[in-house]
Amino acid sequence: MHRALALAGGRLVSHRQRDRWPDTARHQLHTRHGPVERAQADLILRGAWDDLPAVADDLAVDPDALRHLLHGFTVELLTRGMAYDPALLRELVSAAVRQRRLSAPVGVGAS
Repeated sequence: MHRALALAGGRLVSHRQRDRWPDTARHQLHTRHGPVERAQADLILRGAWDDLPAVADDLAVDPDALRHLLHGFTVELLTRGMAYDPALLRELVSAAVRQRRLSAPVGVGAS
């Protein structure tokens, strides 16, 4: 999440503008820019999930499901101009696991 939002913030806020907010973490810069349209959010997140398959493997979850979940969450933050809150992410992931929208990849853990 931090990497994706830092990438987005860096693409939204120019170096010159960043100097106006020296105490704002890069992954929260999008809150200084304000909300963006869905299409722009998708565009500025390109490449954000390139390393996610390795993370999904470490967590033994389906990488496509994890990418979909995290991308949707990040787009929601960007389109609303909301700050990242790890508690919201934990809640989202827990709900996805309970609803079986986030589970082990096909063939993994099957008995």
